[in-house]
Amino acid sequence: MARALWALRARNPAIVLGFAAALPWLLLHLLAKAPLAGMLASYYAFPFLIALAWPLLGVMRQQQSTASAGTRKAVIAPFAALLCLSFVPGIGIHDPGRLPLPRAFWDPPSSAQQVATDRFVIALVAARPMLGRLSVDNSVAALAPNAFAQSDVPFLQGNANVPHGASTSPDTVVYLAEGYDAQRLRAMADAAGLNRRYAISGTQIHLATGHRLEDVPPLAPLVAAEEPR
Repeated sequence: MARALWALRARNPAIVLGFAAALPWLLLHLLAKAPLAGMLASYYAFPFLIALAWPLLGVMRQQQSTASAGTRKAVIAPFAALLCLSFVPGIGIHDPGRLPLPRAFWDPPSSAQQVATDRFVIALVAARPMLGRLSVDNSVAALAPNAFAQSDVPFLQGNANVPHGASTSPDTVVYLAEGYDAQRLRAMADAAGLNRRYAISGTQIHLATGHRLEDVPPLAPLVAAEEPR
């Protein structure tokens, strides 16, 4: 709406052409079954993000014919205002990792934590045959996407319920302590009676299992047993 008003005021239809071109994309997603697609959350709104820059192109074209210095000033302020306005509807809509913004940008995990996490994922893949039925969260699966089957990631699609094909009674559950799926996977582990709990030293990764990980060679050097529940 704001972009249309700007185009009318400037008498320049090129300002809204970028958004008009994305209307078929919008109509398609209004019919989407997946909630994220229907809300145009996450990357689904990328045509509209690209369209944000379209007014600059439209005004540049207008400048070529008018050569007016005032035209440039007339576009920068509205463009900056609309750019800031575009962030308002999206605040808090889709943040599955619950990132502590803006701190997450300037305080990322240390190099040591990243190395320890990568080392654990390699060990987890090597130990998988000894862990029985495995369930991991999206964050862990993303570190080695080719190493896990779809049935190993019960909330792959963000489903509230465990999808068909995933184990509802796993032998081992792996998750990030503050991950998006942590609460649901802990509940799954409780329901399955997995009372052996472990933390991976130097990382945010936790495991719940029915096995003694001290007896699993790839994982034994990395795990620290937590207090029994």
